[in-house]
Amino acid sequence: MALSELTSMGSVIITLGSKIQTLGGEWYKPSGAWASFPRQLEHLRRKHLDLVSNLSRHVMLQESCDPKLIDQMLYVRSLLESEVSKLKTQKRARCSGCFPKLSLIPFPEPVLRSVQGVITMFDGLIATFRPREDIPRSVLRASPRLIQQMAPPLPKDSRHVHYEVLESGVCQALEDPSKPAVILLHGDGGQGKTVAARNIAAYYREKAKAPAPAASGEESFSFEHVAFVECGPEADSAAKHFEVLRDMGIEGEVSPGEEQGTYGRGGDVSIRHQLAGLLKDKAVLIILDDVCDTDILQSFVDLFGTGVKCLVTTQDESLWLDSYMIEMTVGPDDARRILASHVGLPGQVIPFHLKEIADRLIDETEAHPLALATLANAISTRRASDIQEWVDAERDVLKLLHYVEETAPNLNKKYPRTFWASMKVCVGSMPEEAQKLLLLAAMCEGPSVPEEVLRIMCESTKLLGGAAFNKLRNDLEQKSLVVIETQVLPWADAISQLTQRRWSLHRLQKQFLRHEMSQEAEAFAAMFLGESGGDDTDALDSEDAKLFKVLCALYFEKSLAKRAAAKWGISFKNFSERRRLAIEPLAWLIQNHSDQSSYLMARKVLLEYICNEQAEDKDVARLLRMPRSAAATCWALETMWWITEQATVGAEEQSVLAALVHLLGEGVDRNSREKALRVLVNVAAKASASQRIRLAAHPGVLEGLVGVLNRFQTEAEIVNLYTQQALATRVFNFLASEEDNKARIVDFPFALDALVRCILKDDAVASPELQAHAAVTVAIVARANATQTKRKTVEFPGVLGGLVKLLNKDEAPHAQQCAASALAYLSVNVGEHNNRRIAQYPYALSGLVNLLFKDQSPGAQMWAAWALTNLSVEEKNRRDIVDFPYALPRFVRLLGKDESPDVQKWCASALAMLALDEQCNRKIAEFPDALAALVNLLYKDKALQVQTWAAWALSNLSADPQTMAQISKFPDAVRRIKELTLQP
Repeated sequence: MALSELTSMGSVIITLGSKIQTLGGEWYKPSGAWASFPRQLEHLRRKHLDLVSNLSRHVMLQESCDPKLIDQMLYVRSLLESEVSKLKTQKRARCSGCFPKLSLIPFPEPVLRSVQGVITMFDGLIATFRPREDIPRSVLRASPRLIQQMAPPLPKDSRHVHYEVLESGVCQALEDPSKPAVILLHGDGGQGKTVAARNIAAYYREKAKAPAPAASGEESFSFEHVAFVECGPEADSAAKHFEVLRDMGIEGEVSPGEEQGTYGRGGDVSIRHQLAGLLKDKAVLIILDDVCDTDILQSFVDLFGTGVKCLVTTQDESLWLDSYMIEMTVGPDDARRILASHVGLPGQVIPFHLKEIADRLIDETEAHPLALATLANAISTRRASDIQEWVDAERDVLKLLHYVEETAPNLNKKYPRTFWASMKVCVGSMPEEAQKLLLLAAMCEGPSVPEEVLRIMCESTKLLGGAAFNKLRNDLEQKSLVVIETQVLPWADAISQLTQRRWSLHRLQKQFLRHEMSQEAEAFAAMFLGESGGDDTDALDSEDAKLFKVLCALYFEKSLAKRAAAKWGISFKNFSERRRLAIEPLAWLIQNHSDQSSYLMARKVLLEYICNEQAEDKDVARLLRMPRSAAATCWALETMWWITEQATVGAEEQSVLAALVHLLGEGVDRNSREKALRVLVNVAAKASASQRIRLAAHPGVLEGLVGVLNRFQTEAEIVNLYTQQALATRVFNFLASEEDNKARIVDFPFALDALVRCILKDDAVASPELQAHAAVTVAIVARANATQTKRKTVEFPGVLGGLVKLLNKDEAPHAQQCAASALAYLSVNVGEHNNRRIAQYPYALSGLVNLLFKDQSPGAQMWAAWALTNLSVEEKNRRDIVDFPYALPRFVRLLGKDESPDVQKWCASALAMLALDEQCNRKIAEFPDALAALVNLLYKDKALQVQTWAAWALSNLSADPQTMAQISKFPDAVRRIKELTLQP
């Protein structure tokens, strides 16, 4: 079992524990075990959060988990599921009235022990991580213009009213730091929760864009970013996480590591890593609309930082225990405004002569917002002030409500009879073509569907022509029966602004249409699939038509999609939101190039990739070389990489690589170039060692990357350029990890020069991540086994100057850490002259010693200590280091940093090397607490490498008889030194 699956199972166990806590309150006898269960459950929740958050900063020593852990988790899950089932049975027995006097039952202690066992297991898993402080965090930058245009605009409808009192209360709860992170907006279906949530999202988005107010004594609260996520009954957590990343102007990227086993994970875990890192220190509002189960909410809460607030709209009032719940209420004035706005009355005001009948309609529909909005469509907007129109609508609704029990099954609180009646009146007043078009939209799965998919369905079944489709679309939108949103596509840039229309229906509307028009839906499905038996069923089965139909099948509700897959032999791996995310470029290509044969081929190639992850290399290459489709294709390939956790383009596909390299050159739009770089990052990350060697040797790859690093742009485009250059350096990171590539990169014309330029960038918008990644590439190259390669690197003009400058850049701590790692590797096996040259370089020692003071960054301290250890190998450097102000005191103090064993190890090793010099030896021995701190590291509760280096430091110090006498005074110290220094 992978670690991601284990953490997912942990979420399930926490959810089951929460259900036991909720259901067991009235059934369990008071006991110590029952009293401690909520505390243990909260402890488990915190440990689970620690485990998930550690994934973004550390890497596990093993990718798979011990089978014993798997068995333990399965046992705990089974035990908790059994207990939940027992409690539900007890509750049903009481509710049925059969056993009204059921006695209390004892809380089973094995449940408590099982939760405690999972806590212990999580502690053990966290202990198996090793720090990733040496690995640069992912580049999560985008142009402000790009972020602004990528955040999908919320659909604005002038007929939507503001629930002013309710929305004000929600905003107060979101801004109150004493309230929980999760705010539940609870109400039944169609109560207006989504409208209120969209109003709140729009309010905070506008507030974030507004300039900061002048100092007035009160700080105005705002969120850095607001994400609106539509969920629904079968929401996919990974797809929703990806949507939030995309919404924030950031596309998923892998994290570079040092070795083959430490590269960023693909699939769900990588997306979670990216989102967790993004939410860690930011004030973000995430609005989850229509959440139906705990799992999707749990998947987000696990990633929350301290500044994140989450507004959840739901019909389940017990969805989340640790939340602040606000009941969705609709007052009489709200109901009147809803009715007036949807009828089309000016100013959202009911005229005096209509107030009485309007109030009767509100009472008859129980002030249900969706029922009111739907019923308003039965009143002609042209005669909105005619009381007879209102009387007729009332008569029709009352007639249906009178017979509703016989004509509409399965009505309940979540599917209200008032909505059914008003929807029946509304649909009955529509033309037949409009009803069928509305049914088409209801037959599609997911929160929304591209308009082109609906258009293809209409054309392939001869339901509507183009002009009729447009007219009916406008009518349905005007009646608020569908929400039509013009979405900026994620692979668009700020200039091209590529868009497509998307349709969405309320879940109650879909439920009504699928039930009430089931026969029409089946007839349409049979016609679409060629099962109707007519003479012309195969008339549209051309290559183009089949392609379009397969596209539509991805959006159908599951049963119909499976029928389509069986009919046409489609080998989908799943029918999910993730698959639909990847299909977006295909819908856009159909929309924009439906009449060009070359784009028909492009659509077919892309569809094969999305459905089966296979296609001919030459076809994919041709698709990448089409200017209008290049960015969309790259985005689809990258999205599929996240979905399948596999590289959709292999490092051995020569024609595809040639096309990607072409996109790095001149004359290519910047958007396509950036998307091609993202694909290359994924290719290099997933490639094997031999594939990386071939990738670096592929004609044009290194040349293209160097060209990106050396490219100059205007001031307006500089941020976008730095994003591209950061991606290029990340490709270099992966390629340089292979020994054969290190010399190739160093010897390649202008490669080192380009990396140095990136390190030295110092303008106002320079990216610290770009500088950090360039420094990491130098560090990886410096690990070369070939001494000549290392010397060429350290002697290259500007390398030392750039790294030392970065080393002293306190405003960019991560870049400092990367520079320290580069100096640590450059100071090994480069010869006496170069080692001495590094130590004597102006501000080099001061920069390294300064990092020893960065207590908030153990990784920086570790790399600085390691670099100073390597510099201490040269005799002439030892006295310079010991005599440097504050160097020795910091080494000694860091020996006591038990929470950072790597820091202790390299500080001890530095003292061991420095003690080889007689003068340094005396200064170390005479420094207060130095010997005591080293002796303290000899004991077995410390890591073995820490003990060993401390023993060598003391062994070297004991060359002085006086120091030896002092060491002998510590109990058992001499024996431990001998054991550790004599071990193999």
